[in-house]
Amino acid sequence: MGRPEHPIRATVGDLAGWLPGRWVGDHDQDWIEETWGPAQGAGMLGMFRAVRGGEPRFYELISLDTEGDGVVCRFRHFDREMIGWEERGDPLVLDLVALTTGEATFLRRGMRRWMTYRHDPPARLIVFFESENETHDPAEEYRFGRV
Repeated sequence: MGRPEHPIRATVGDLAGWLPGRWVGDHDQDWIEETWGPAQGAGMLGMFRAVRGGEPRFYELISLDTEGDGVVCRFRHFDREMIGWEERGDPLVLDLVALTTGEATFLRRGMRRWMTYRHDPPARLIVFFESENETHDPAEEYRFGRV
């Protein structure tokens, strides 16, 4: 389908103009929040949480780091008791494979699964996932507004 597959040359600073901030929205039956701190050094740190019916469902801790000439996204999921879903030494790792003004696409290592962050100015962020033989369903997008 012509999706990007190879890491590109980039820095965390290339995302620092539009990603940092607090973003909130709704997805399915969940209230969702993703917060990104400013770029410091060669990295950025983010947090995601999903809440349903006033109860936390799960959390994510996300990092963007410069690795070699590119950017790597690592994240881990945690349940409401902060028990990790992934094995201790195995965070999810994705390489930045495409970058345009306001849009970054990452490819998960070992899988043909893409995650895209799209900034829709002035104050909307859309995150979606695609696999090798499917395009994303707009109904499955995570849509956030800047707070």
